[in-house]
Amino acid sequence: MKTHLDYNIALATHGDNACNSTSSVLILEDGTTPTFKLMIDETDLETALSTEGWNMSVAIESANATGAKISIGDGNAATNATAPALGWVAPENYDCTVLVNDFCL
Repeated sequence: MKTHLDYNIALATHGDNACNSTSSVLILEDGTTPTFKLMIDETDLETALSTEGWNMSVAIESANATGAKISIGDGNAATNATAPALGWVAPENYDCTVLVNDFCL
């Protein structure tokens, strides 16, 4: 039996856009094994970074979607140079929040 899942993905970056090769992946899994992976393209990533976020849907077997993860990163991020952004406050209206700290030169 397939489940129809709808996601609104809202991402945020802070800084001067020195991280200019940002990429993101949506992964669904059945426990710990990935069962679906979607590389978010440049246009959809730009929409996900907007205030409205990016909407997407996927139909998948129920047993294959017990968890979901969003991975975001940048190839220009300096290794081991991460720190929380000062003044950042988590919005109250999200189901979940993923905080990624990168420092780009």
